[in-house]
Amino acid sequence: MMLKSLLSYIAPPDKWTFPVIILLAIFIGLGLFVFRISNAPSYFSDEPKTCVNCHIMAPQYSTWGHSAHREVATCNDCHVPHNNFLNKYYFKAKDISRVSHQEMRSLVCAQCHVEYYFDKNISKGMDYLKFPWDKGMIAEKIEEYYDGIEFTDWTHQLSKAPMLKAQHPDYEIYLKGTHASRGVSYADCHMPYINEGGQKFTSHHVTSPLKNISVSCQVCHRQETERLVQDVYERQDKIIENRDELERLLVRAHIEARAAWDNGAKDEQMKDILRDIRHAQWRWDYCAASHGASFHAPVEVGRIISTGIVLAQEARIKLNRLLVSLGQKKEIPYPDISTKSKAQALIGLNIKTLDAEKQEFLKTIIPKWINEAAEREKMYPTGTVDIK
Repeated sequence: MMLKSLLSYIAPPDKWTFPVIILLAIFIGLGLFVFRISNAPSYFSDEPKTCVNCHIMAPQYSTWGHSAHREVATCNDCHVPHNNFLNKYYFKAKDISRVSHQEMRSLVCAQCHVEYYFDKNISKGMDYLKFPWDKGMIAEKIEEYYDGIEFTDWTHQLSKAPMLKAQHPDYEIYLKGTHASRGVSYADCHMPYINEGGQKFTSHHVTSPLKNISVSCQVCHRQETERLVQDVYERQDKIIENRDELERLLVRAHIEARAAWDNGAKDEQMKDILRDIRHAQWRWDYCAASHGASFHAPVEVGRIISTGIVLAQEARIKLNRLLVSLGQKKEIPYPDISTKSKAQALIGLNIKTLDAEKQEFLKTIIPKWINEAAEREKMYPTGTVDIK
């Protein structure tokens, strides 16, 4: 009834019906014509070329086209929210002012370069991506969060320890470093400002600062290039030295845990030991999986690895006491894992089966990816884009 009343109210008089229909047809036709010639549907896509239609960003588009990120990230992957469809397109239509420009130059990278996991319990049938930051953003607090929800990525083949696999906690470690505390963003180093044709812009050729030190490091640091590069490698070498020691201790702990199981150890006897192994390897992986961790925050990474060494040694002390109580009084020999094949054999990998699967993958999937990449790359720029 209400609909009928509304229609009768807005309906034109009979003598105006035909002219109104003609006018509506003209407006609808013009609207569809403008929609078509403006390529409006493209604005609902993630195609970077769409962004160039409006934004003055030819240098950024060109440098992105020469970057490795072009294979995995479009403009929207970095510049708009990912949480839901509506928020994404609302964001594309507004200015963001709640976060400082300098913070945003790190947060755009932190959308991917962080620790995360998939929660299967939030929505039925869906793996929901979550950041494990409820208790804090350092290694121990993330570990505490995972322990609290009894989350496990995998169970170790030898020790049966419930393990965690770090993704790439780059942002978390960066926050503990000197550069972050002094307001230096990701982009300052990995996407530095450059000048071309009298225009200053952020390079979208995302890469190591060491490949272009003059516009990254030497904007702030006045040392010679050779000295700056040497500093980076010295820090990495010193961190890796201790990380390798933690790795050796972990190998021993896993082997000794297997020996304990083989000698009749019970679940309750192994509980604390497996927890120590889990925590020690989490610290090793947290530092190993992060890109550039030993440079971004060398003091924090050194601290994390040192606590990992302590935990691995505590696990081994408990294991040695347990093994003695189980009648195993001889030292468990360190395995020969000097080659990849020997390490694979130790943990029971069926290499013949895996090799057959790999060959099938190379034969069927890789050619498909290559063809898809070739089609995609036909749209990529080969030089500076002309904006018309």
